[in-house]
Amino acid sequence: MEGGDTSSSPAGQVRVREVAYCDNIGEHYELRSKDKSLSQKDREAAMFFCVAEKHLHEEEADEALKNAEEALTRFKQLGDEVGISDTHRVIIHILCFKDRRKDANRLARDELERIRSQQDRRGEGKMLLSLAEVNTERRGYKNRQEARLLAEEALAIFRKAGEKKLEGYTLICLLNINMKWRGDKATSCQEALSKGVEGRAIFKAVGDKRGEGLCCHGMAVAQVRAEINGVIIQGTPGGWEAAGAEAVRLFKESGYSKMEVFEKVCLAQWTLGINPRKAGKMAEEAMRLCQERKSRQESAALSVLVQSYLSMKDTSKNFMDGEAAKAVQLAKAGYERFKERGDRFGMASALHAVVLGHQARGEKREAMVASEEAAELYKEIGEKGGETAMLQTLSQLHLDQKQPEKAF
Repeated sequence: MEGGDTSSSPAGQVRVREVAYCDNIGEHYELRSKDKSLSQKDREAAMFFCVAEKHLHEEEADEALKNAEEALTRFKQLGDEVGISDTHRVIIHILCFKDRRKDANRLARDELERIRSQQDRRGEGKMLLSLAEVNTERRGYKNRQEARLLAEEALAIFRKAGEKKLEGYTLICLLNINMKWRGDKATSCQEALSKGVEGRAIFKAVGDKRGEGLCCHGMAVAQVRAEINGVIIQGTPGGWEAAGAEAVRLFKESGYSKMEVFEKVCLAQWTLGINPRKAGKMAEEAMRLCQERKSRQESAALSVLVQSYLSMKDTSKNFMDGEAAKAVQLAKAGYERFKERGDRFGMASALHAVVLGHQARGEKREAMVASEEAAELYKEIGEKGGETAMLQTLSQLHLDQKQPEKAF
């Protein structure tokens, strides 16, 4: 889940990575895994499902997938259609987290076709929602248009069946779609916010704090997006700051540690344009938590921290140069950490921050070298936005160096 575009800074400067989430129904399957009246295979299937969901919450995608496949095999042997559809949704979420959206799309469509032949409306709703979630992000506007129709169809099914939790997750999906929607921003931001408020009420009623937290995050994103686009909407009390803080509280109370860190990074990022010094302190805390909890958001926290140094204004040129020098050193240290782990996304993001620091210091040749390397890394990992940002920067640097033949 990305929760919409959370960037309030120039395109490509802070890239918050996708987070892992699922339907949070492990408690139900945990009870089944301990029910001695059920067969051993049934209990095993439920146990593997629980383990898969726990690994996904910890962003341990490979272990999550392995256990989900074990659960799926057993549910199929049992002929348990509810277990099959629930496990397919977990697998689809894992594939999205691993940036395998084409595979996720194929799986959801195949399973939807199979379920429709059995006239299983609840199972159909789950796969309609899965397809909508897959095609909301990074699949182009045409697929997002289809995703909206699929989500609305799923919503009608869940409302009729009284599936409150799935209704809530469908509202989150529609919130995310609105955040990516073209056209009138005031309308899309207001609709997104309304979906978040409605979804939170549902999750609160069923006692799901993680779902509540996801809705609060979406409510914050909607209000940030409205501010960025200069449109007025009817917001919630305290605006995005209160909604984001509430999301942090809910994630913390529900033990959703990776999402707690994610939200802290987002709050630091959104604060950057208002109060760079405060944003820097928030980013420092977030980065410490990222390192403690092995969160993949460390590169985003580092980017915010670097930009906080570069955004502080002072009449003294020496002070500004000193802050930029600190930024470069922070970014280079981050690059070495990510390189040691083999985290190519983190390496690219850190180099991106190095470029910004060198530019602030007027070190154009050093910025060019870092831009080229960052662009190549972004290209290797398929991060088109970052690659484009670096190529544009490199082109401008060539022009500044009076090398127009190398600009593109």
